[in-house]
Amino acid sequence: MRYWWVNHKQTFHHEVGRGYIWCPKRRKDGSRNHFYETLREVQRGDLIFSFAAAHLQAVGTAKLPCYSCPRPDEFGKVGEAWDQRGWRVDVSFQKFTRPLRISAVASQLAPLLPGKYSPIQPDGRGNQGAYLAEISHALARMLLSLADPSLGSLTHRDELQDAEPLSTADPVVLVEWEDSLQAQIAARDSIPETTRRALIQARRGQGR
Repeated sequence: MRYWWVNHKQTFHHEVGRGYIWCPKRRKDGSRNHFYETLREVQRGDLIFSFAAAHLQAVGTAKLPCYSCPRPDEFGKVGEAWDQRGWRVDVSFQKFTRPLRISAVASQLAPLLPGKYSPIQPDGRGNQGAYLAEISHALARMLLSLADPSLGSLTHRDELQDAEPLSTADPVVLVEWEDSLQAQIAARDSIPETTRRALIQARRGQGR
């Protein structure tokens, strides 16, 4: 089990409301972004904290490993700045009853922030360009104790209920599933042709 911090901006309501996180695979200039690549490391059962509008807003558990997915249509004009191809992780989010203002507790969090690739600055402001960053178990525990102590057991490995084992019924499990999944997409008349092509192109060669 690993712990992650996601910095949402304009897409917070879409992602948390619909239960996922998504980012493009590359920057606009085609270069790699460490905070995009991290999505590829997320596995089922990992814990993800959601930060938006200067507050820690929610916590969730990854339902599946990361998979390749086109940019969500609901992003609308906001998403036009990003490439169509991206990474997605489905997440079961739970919003905090009272979002935690990070600047108010920044001094407590600062000693636990990653030395490199931190999602926020020591004063509690989000780091520019940081989307998904890994955080320590200690920081995850601290965040839950400040935001909602009743959820503290989420960071206890022995108390976390293991998800169902991955099986060949999951499209993210085996490379062999790619051909089958693409065939299923191609046969779906309910999906517009242009969308079917985009889905197939986004999954092709991605394996898990």
